[in-house]
Amino acid sequence: GSGRGAVTAALPMGESPAPEELGWNLFQDDGEADEAFGKSSLLSSQSLSPPHPHNDSLRFFTDAELDATPVERESLKRHTRLYGLFFKELSVEIRFMDSQATLRRRTGYWGYRIISTMAILLDLSLKLLPQLYLRWACSVVEDFTYKEQYCDGIGQKSTTQIYNEQTDDFWKIYFPVVAGWAIVGTIVHRIIHKYGRHKAYAMLAICFLYTALMLFFIVMVTVEVKCVGWPMPVALIMIMLQCSFVLFSGTSSFVLQLASSVILLAAYGITYYVCSLELAEQHGDESAERSMLRIAYPFFIMILLVFYLLMLAGSFFRERRERMQFLQRITIGSQHQEIIRQKTQNTELQKKLLNNMLPAVIVDQLQQTNFAIQSWDQLRSMSKRHHGVCILFAELEGFAAFSSQVHPSGVMEYLNDLFQVFDGLCDSYDVYKVETVGDQYVAAVGVVTGCMHNEEVDAEGDSYGGSMDWESSLHASSASNTQQMIGFAKAIMKGFQLVSLPQSEVSPALRIGIHTGPCMSGIVGTKNFRFCLFGDTMNTAARMEQKGTAACVHTTQDVVDLVPGERWEKLAKMEVKGKGSMQTYLLRLPAMANEEFEGGDNIASVVASVSKREYENPFFLQSKGDDGSDPLEEVSSAERLDVGSGPSLYQDIQPVSDAVYAEHTKWFGLCFKKLHIERAFLDGQARQGKIIVFVGYGLYVLLMLSNYLKGYVEYYYQTKWCRTSEDLCLFLFGPASYEAAQSDGKVTYDMVASYAVYNMNEYLSFAVLILLVLACVVHVVIHRVAAIEKWWATVVVAAVYTLLLTGMLISAAAYGRLRVESGSGQWVTSIGFVIINISTLMSFFTDAPFLGHFLWWFVATALYYGLGVTTIGATVRIDESYNAIRNGANAVSGCVLLTMYSIILLFGSCLRDKSNRKQFLQRVLMVKQQNQIIREKSRNERMQRHFLENILPANVVEKLQLQQEQWSLQLQHDKIQTSSISQRHFGVGMLYADLVGFTSFCKQVDPFSVMVFLNDLFEVFDGLCDDFNMYVIETVGDCYVATVGVVTGEQHFMAVDAPTPNSPQPLLDSMANAKDLVSFAKAMVRGSRQVKKPVLDTPALLRVGLHTGSCISGIIGTRNFKFSLLGDDVTIAAAMEKTGVPDCIHASEDVVKLVPEERWEKCKVHVAAVQSVRSFLLSV
Repeated sequence: GSGRGAVTAALPMGESPAPEELGWNLFQDDGEADEAFGKSSLLSSQSLSPPHPHNDSLRFFTDAELDATPVERESLKRHTRLYGLFFKELSVEIRFMDSQATLRRRTGYWGYRIISTMAILLDLSLKLLPQLYLRWACSVVEDFTYKEQYCDGIGQKSTTQIYNEQTDDFWKIYFPVVAGWAIVGTIVHRIIHKYGRHKAYAMLAICFLYTALMLFFIVMVTVEVKCVGWPMPVALIMIMLQCSFVLFSGTSSFVLQLASSVILLAAYGITYYVCSLELAEQHGDESAERSMLRIAYPFFIMILLVFYLLMLAGSFFRERRERMQFLQRITIGSQHQEIIRQKTQNTELQKKLLNNMLPAVIVDQLQQTNFAIQSWDQLRSMSKRHHGVCILFAELEGFAAFSSQVHPSGVMEYLNDLFQVFDGLCDSYDVYKVETVGDQYVAAVGVVTGCMHNEEVDAEGDSYGGSMDWESSLHASSASNTQQMIGFAKAIMKGFQLVSLPQSEVSPALRIGIHTGPCMSGIVGTKNFRFCLFGDTMNTAARMEQKGTAACVHTTQDVVDLVPGERWEKLAKMEVKGKGSMQTYLLRLPAMANEEFEGGDNIASVVASVSKREYENPFFLQSKGDDGSDPLEEVSSAERLDVGSGPSLYQDIQPVSDAVYAEHTKWFGLCFKKLHIERAFLDGQARQGKIIVFVGYGLYVLLMLSNYLKGYVEYYYQTKWCRTSEDLCLFLFGPASYEAAQSDGKVTYDMVASYAVYNMNEYLSFAVLILLVLACVVHVVIHRVAAIEKWWATVVVAAVYTLLLTGMLISAAAYGRLRVESGSGQWVTSIGFVIINISTLMSFFTDAPFLGHFLWWFVATALYYGLGVTTIGATVRIDESYNAIRNGANAVSGCVLLTMYSIILLFGSCLRDKSNRKQFLQRVLMVKQQNQIIREKSRNERMQRHFLENILPANVVEKLQLQQEQWSLQLQHDKIQTSSISQRHFGVGMLYADLVGFTSFCKQVDPFSVMVFLNDLFEVFDGLCDDFNMYVIETVGDCYVATVGVVTGEQHFMAVDAPTPNSPQPLLDSMANAKDLVSFAKAMVRGSRQVKKPVLDTPALLRVGLHTGSCISGIIGTRNFKFSLLGDDVTIAAAMEKTGVPDCIHASEDVVKLVPEERWEKCKVHVAAVQSVRSFLLSV
């Protein structure tokens, strides 16, 4: 499987590019650890085993995600039914089956090829090789029982003649059917996988085809031998085909395999019943033919039952594990997707917040650098020169008196209501809100909206990028922008009149100033980044507002010339600070209150929404997508995968491509190139199979018990037959069995063992039992001790099965030689029984890699041929009887059959091992991919949040995001109560600083130089903030506002409506904050002297005003909102600056009382915020 997405709500796994497309290499170091992901991952790091020193990327696959822990088994139980064989939800079951069919698509093709090849080898082993062996035996042995009957004419036949006689029916009947079956199966398989909607139908088709083929062989073989001797070849065919079906069909469903097994075993039983009746009718009830069938059928049905039990048990546990892995992949993918979704949502929320504080073009430029501000040159590159810009300043006249009579929370709510109305009208009039400063509202047309004539600015401040026809269109654009702004001014004036005022003796009035001209835009400072406008146009508009009249628009001659159609009222020339004498005009608006004008309906709707006392969430004010949908809403509501919750976008992971797999493996894909990767893979395989190993050991014990049961049953019936028919007993069982049947001895262990498929003496049984107990103990110890790598458990299991094989084969061969004189062929079936059963256990109940299986089969083959050939020669030369010849023929056929069986199991093991390695590699690459996504999103989120926290306090950003997440989870409308963000602070030190002569300076210097100068100056101030625990609230033109006790310093705050505290703690906080405040002010004055004004080459002198007291903090408005402070004490601090002395600190008496050790000089009494304030000066 994740992600890019296998597993994302915002990034679905099914839509992810393949890991190889990203150019990732599993064996390259990841570099530094991802701290952000480590903290946010939903997977507990404590549940992981110690990380491997070579590669941290594999930490997920050394324990937690590959280990079948009780929690995971409980999860499987919760989501499945019938012992974990079906998912409860049909859609999930279909998706699982489709994924399994897709993963094993190629295996199905291999199955059809192997069956065709095995059919040829099986015919040779059952027909041709026994005849060739008989010809050899007839030539070697001079005389044996029934020689004339079996050797007549065979010695004169050539190998070709024997081949033609024995294989004629195969090539005429069997092979065409098998070849046609394979062709049809391949075509059906390809059609389903290429055109079928559900790939699981391929498994149904394969199950049907394999079952039909096996039924065909059962019928045809039975008919061919005329019901004589059919149990053995049919059983062998069923074993080979069933093994091929399990390993190569691509069908992992236990239910399908169980259904096929039941059908075939039932067919085997029905065949016995039919043939038994047929032989009884043809030869009689006590005939040799029917007796042979009655003897052979129990033996081979027991072999089949044992074999099918092993196959089905292995399939059952493997399917449960595959379902558990599927569930794990979903869980892990969902966890990663949830992390990605949350981080994507956080990023989107933060970007929406930034878009409400900065122009979208600035945010996009910042996003290209991950919001990392590395130099002033980077910020300067975002600066632009604008022409034909109309700027509006609006301020509440009498606001100080009004705020002194209203509770601060009421003032905050009123300003929110008012500015929300203004913000809502911005879109209607295509106006861009620049900023709010207390009760002042600043907007512009021609910078971000309106008719824009913008020029890029290079490092020297020269403009470029403009059009040659600007001069011809500038006048028209200026007029258009000015007309838009006048319409907006009328609208906000009407909106102001409709907003309800709190009860107060004083009612504020709105005063508006407008001017049109060129300006500069850019970001200033290193703390509290703000998008600011600079230039004489900005200052002139501000002066128009300051000199204006309530309920009027005050403007300049330039504006009147651009829009002469309005009812302008010419005023007498007036002196304007920094501008000299100016001709100005008024546009009186009260008379228009009842008139209809464009946007009137919109104003009413905006005011109506404000009356609900709900404030729009700033995150949702971003424009909709092209399709009208909100991108954030898509992120929040994206479907999250939860097993059992119905259909989802989840698609199970696909194996990596052959090219990528070859890049990371060696030895034909059977081993990873890096040792620690191989160990991690083996470690994971061992963890997955830690339970199934015990099942294998238990089944081995069950097999041995069934072996003894078979021995007892055969002893009982054989003794019964030998006592009733001497000739039949001698023909079927030999003289030793006849003599044993005549005795009246009791049933002993040796007797039962001698009639069993495998004769295991008491000592060997005890040794095997001890070995299994020790193996179980070692297995438990390995998996319990954390210091031991778990792949040692696989080594131990392989060693145990190898020891069992070696001991049992040597014992079987030795016992066969001891009983040569009896004519018993038990050693032949014993060796086959041991190899088939132990190899099946090894294949289905261990997670050993292919190389482990290959080594096991190498040992088995060496033992079989080494012991079998010598035993065959010994029995033929010592016991010159037909039984010896027959046993030898069976041994020869067994060699080929076991070789075929070994090829099937080894090839199946190879395909399974490569499939497991591919899935392991894919899971690792998927986690690497998703971790890469998470790292990138974490970095973007971190940088974006860091940038946000340079604009708003960290706690405010966190509250805004938290509130939005809560509303998103509750699926509520996009409103939040901004009052919950507001707080009341006590013991706050407030500083206002303003440049002396800034207006005249702007008139003399290019706006770009002004912006560079302000940035240099504010950078000095920003650098001092950390030293004195100061927090920059805002910069307004040349005004610098900072505090201590709101975000930094000694903080004492509470809810807005909480009663004022009586404890002495606020006083203590005020003393500490006041000392930092005064120290910072002194450092600012000294620092400003070091910064020279461009062109004038004079020092930047400041007026600094200080005050301490209480205030309310919060966010006002919804567009370009900012963190603001309100209250009488804030107004007093601003008044201290306005009435101050250049290059000095002007402080209120409250500050002086808290910091009396400074050399304060008493100053006159000032009136600020409708109260008298005694102030003091401090020279620096």
